[in-house]
Amino acid sequence: MLSGPSEFCVIQIMKLFKYTTYSTGLKILLEKKFRYTQPICFNDPFELYPIIEDFFTGEQLDEMLDVVTQSPYLEEAFKNTIDGEYNKLNEFQKTIVSYDQYYSFMKTGIQKELERRNVPIKKMVRDNIENNTNDFASVMNIEYHKLINSIIGILSLSKINDSILMWSHYCNSHTGIVLKITADKSYLEYLDEVNYPESNERPRIKLSKRDYSPQESIDAYKRIFFSKSTDWSYENEFRDHKPLINGFNTNLNDEAGFPIILFDFPDEIIEGVIFGFRVSDDKILDFMDKTENFSKKISYEKAFLDQEKYELNIRGISKVE
Repeated sequence: MLSGPSEFCVIQIMKLFKYTTYSTGLKILLEKKFRYTQPICFNDPFELYPIIEDFFTGEQLDEMLDVVTQSPYLEEAFKNTIDGEYNKLNEFQKTIVSYDQYYSFMKTGIQKELERRNVPIKKMVRDNIENNTNDFASVMNIEYHKLINSIIGILSLSKINDSILMWSHYCNSHTGIVLKITADKSYLEYLDEVNYPESNERPRIKLSKRDYSPQESIDAYKRIFFSKSTDWSYENEFRDHKPLINGFNTNLNDEAGFPIILFDFPDEIIEGVIFGFRVSDDKILDFMDKTENFSKKISYEKAFLDQEKYELNIRGISKVE
């Protein structure tokens, strides 16, 4: 059985909270691993999605074109273009002309057209980029977002434990748990508070700029990784991020198709567990039994409905033999 509310001490060390479902919270404690999640899997479609602008200076663009207009890059460009055109043919047309025949014919035609125009390939590519700036910017922004989602994972925490909305959204309608965590910077190396700018403007990054001062680099980094719309300010979020390559790949994908990457955490950062007010006593006792061998003693609390206000009250509970 469970005893009633008890008093608990407030320790003057920063505590943060991880909202999650019952089953995921139990798994976190038993395996001692957190998932660091790709930004695209979050609810916010603007997550780590700054506006990329000023991609290259004229000199930088020339240097890039010197590389990409040389073989084998040019050969790959020929192939991609011709493959796309061949795939547009219907099945009957493909029985008349084989892929090899089509490729040879098209490549020869493209080369002769370039000779006829007597315009260097580098200039043609450059003109195409400059004449299609908006399309180029759109592609580059999309590719940047893909890159970020392939290399970075985020652990989202909050500085509050009694948000009715977050208990609803992230804890399966108050049937989940919240983990109480000590903000240990030796583990949460890049932990910082999320900013919700009143302007509600997305951060802008100039890729062409190479001479950032140390402070400018820090400011740009914080704008990208720790800025969100004011719509999310109720979450009072702190977050840490890690390179996914350093984590443990479970070889499992989530519902969005992204790999689940886990990171070990030291036992001492877990302070306790808060159960949602809709978690039954039986499930609480089962959770306590399964985590009683956790390497350190952790506290157990539960959210209760306030009798007067639209608030949750967090109170200590204990197992009575």
